[in-house]
Amino acid sequence: MVACAAGVAALIGVSVSKNKARSATQQHQSSSWQGGQQQLPPPGSAAAEQLLASRDTPAWVVELYSTYNDRPVDCSAARTASSAASLATFKPLTVPVVFHCLRFKRDGVLLPPADWDALQAGQRLVDVANKLYTGTAIQFKLLEVRSDVHQHPYLLLPSLQAWQSCTHNSVSTAGVSCLKALASQPSVAALSTQQQVLNVLVAGSSEDSTYCNTSDSTSVCDSISLGYSGAKGPWFAASAKPSPTWSEDASDENWLFISWDMMNPKAHNSARFWDGGGATFAHECGHYLGLMHTHESAQPCDMLGADDVADTPPNQQIDAYADAAGNLAALSGWCSEFRTGGQPAAADLAAFRSCKVQEGSSSNGSVDGATVLDNIWNLQSYVPDACYMLLTPNQVERMHWAITTYRPKLVAAHAA
Repeated sequence: MVACAAGVAALIGVSVSKNKARSATQQHQSSSWQGGQQQLPPPGSAAAEQLLASRDTPAWVVELYSTYNDRPVDCSAARTASSAASLATFKPLTVPVVFHCLRFKRDGVLLPPADWDALQAGQRLVDVANKLYTGTAIQFKLLEVRSDVHQHPYLLLPSLQAWQSCTHNSVSTAGVSCLKALASQPSVAALSTQQQVLNVLVAGSSEDSTYCNTSDSTSVCDSISLGYSGAKGPWFAASAKPSPTWSEDASDENWLFISWDMMNPKAHNSARFWDGGGATFAHECGHYLGLMHTHESAQPCDMLGADDVADTPPNQQIDAYADAAGNLAALSGWCSEFRTGGQPAAADLAAFRSCKVQEGSSSNGSVDGATVLDNIWNLQSYVPDACYMLLTPNQVERMHWAITTYRPKLVAAHAA
């Protein structure tokens, strides 16, 4: 993966204003692209290089190839003046991370079982996040994976039900209360308040039949989130319900949650699942450091209340929108085909334009009568594992602003 200096897979050739106006690159689409019949050549091939060199190539194609091109890419044209200044003044930051793997006993047997390398699993999550954050001046460093209940008694929960319930889920707010209480445990809180460590709490499974009756839609495990940010700071929009009591010094308001399915090397923490576990961790890190979802708004396609990032056009929640239209599997297949060197057709992405904005509007605009493509490769979208590939320059700029403004102690402790 090639990363641009202004952010992973930055929008090469796209100068984006604060009203998300159309780029010059988008305005010069050829008739062949309008027809949508182009097939995309494998990344790194001569045909791909020719495609990138053409001014008729749409911005979204250039954006995508900048992620998987095989040689360094000049991303200078991607930067707005503000994002370039952000990178010039922001000191490179390495965020220390500790994972806390919660466990329980069933018939005297400790679960999840210790048949996996905890340190290796944690390192894989961090490595994937670092790859996605390459070029942002933000990286992560694994300090520890805590899974030993004898050394760390707070990790042991009383039952399977407690383990499943101490999660972010849609059944009860008690799950978040449980996680906040764990984040307040003295040995956990000290990591956050004294060392500015990012604590990641791991529990619950919505997929593994060992722990979850996946056919029972009433069980709590069916409602467990893949991940969640317990840091709801002032950088969040009102629609995301920021905490009025948030403080950098409050350990119970500065933590992340990921499910066991994301940590498990036999599940999403593996290449077999396109490292969806690492992408989920990186996605939640984005929230922790200042980003919202690309679909963030009180109403779908609300241009004014979206993610407050200039180069991410508004979209509805992509996975739900695609699933309702019967296109979710096709999106996953498209991304998988592209990432394995296939030649998926551009026409196959026509369905992923969830916000029908008319040309001349003050937000994402339209391109020759066609609405702008959704953020289907963005780390802060809800998309299939295979599609998580990039951050944009203005997302990086926003993280730099949020970190500098709201996490001065993190900067003082861990910036270069």
